Amino acid sequence: MVRLIVVDSGGRRAFHLSEGRLSVGSGSQAELKLDSPGVAVLHADIEVRSGKATLHARPGVAAPQLFGRAVGAAFVLQHGVPVQIGGATLAAEYGNPQTTPVADSPATEGRRAARLPTWAWIAIGIPLVCAAAWFVVNLTFSAKARQIGAADADVAYREAGLHFEQGRYSEASEQLDRIPAGVAHDTPLAARIANLRKDIAEQSARSAEQIRNGTAGRQYFDSQLLGFAERYMKDPIASPQARVFMKRARYFRVQWPTHPQLEWVAREEARVAAAVDLGAPQNYADLKFEVESLTWSEPCNYLEAFAVVRGFAAGAQGDELEAAHGLLGELERKRAGWFEQRLEQARSRLERKETGESVGILLSILRFAGDVSMENKAVQELLRLDDLCNQLSGYRRHNPAEFESISKNRVIAEFLEQHKL
Repeated sequence: MVRLIVVDSGGRRAFHLSEGRLSVGSGSQAELKLDSPGVAVLHADIEVRSGKATLHARPGVAAPQLFGRAVGAAFVLQHGVPVQIGGATLAAEYGNPQTTPVADSPATEGRRAARLPTWAWIAIGIPLVCAAAWFVVNLTFSAKARQIGAADADVAYREAGLHFEQGRYSEASEQLDRIPAGVAHDTPLAARIANLRKDIAEQSARSAEQIRNGTAGRQYFDSQLLGFAERYMKDPIASPQARVFMKRARYFRVQWPTHPQLEWVAREEARVAAAVDLGAPQNYADLKFEVESLTWSEPCNYLEAFAVVRGFAAGAQGDELEAAHGLLGELERKRAGWFEQRLEQARSRLERKETGESVGILLSILRFAGDVSMENKAVQELLRLDDLCNQLSGYRRHNPAEFESISKNRVIAEFLEQHKL
């Protein structure tokens, strides 16, 4: 038997796992849904085989933390050892309950139900008495574990400090919670407890932010730099492709100045620099490729694409100015089709009860359409949702930068103010 203990967003859950595979993540498609920051939509899988649980991290996510260290490979969950996934903590407990089922034949089932013999009552009563005794003992033990005296308060504080030093912030908080408020009141220990609580809160927030930034940086690197280089940065490198890569590399440096892939970015920049003169003005071929790179796949960034074309048109003349105006018209038509398609996808997802995915699509319209009427239609669809508060709260926890951008919409801003989100 495998029992899973989950500490998530300040709450605690416990349940038994059956043989098989269980998906873990923050998305609605995850079988075990976690609301803590730093948890990917589908972050990991827990596989139970022969009474043992193995944790498998999904590719491209922040590695689970074991004793404060990242573990990328699959590993067996040890009894009672906590594992951190983002801001959530999971621990497996193993047991071997013995059961002896007795099957009655159809002919005797009715008679047994009508009148049980003495031995049957004994067989039923003994386990019930044992279960009741177990419950009382455990309830008493739990109460003692929660309420400790002044003599043990310092010990709990020291244990909490060790957990904190090892990066196990949830366990540190749990140790401090064992100390009743009155035990260390108006003593030097009370001040130390308060300071440790403050340190735990600050470090937990910092750790969650690092996880979010690390995930976002990795996603940007994989899709916008590494994927782009593999597709377009093979010799000979053309000027339009080189311009786009260099622009993205600069953005990456500013957003994630400590990212472990910066060395790779520097090497690629040095290799690509010879193919483009960034001091020279952008020509129409450069412009057209950049616009295509912004709109050829999701998320289609029409907001930036229109800004790039209008900026080019402001300094263009003659044929290039005319071509830029033509490109604006082409973008208008392409965006209209994209918007209708995305709106239909959002409605279809909602009909299938995939609320999180539907909200994600509508929020992408808010962020990338660059058109007020399209934004308003997306907002109208969002306001029809009964659990919009929960959806936006989760989006704010997991995507704070994106949340800030959608908060600039007037209707969304009013909704957030009304509901105190």
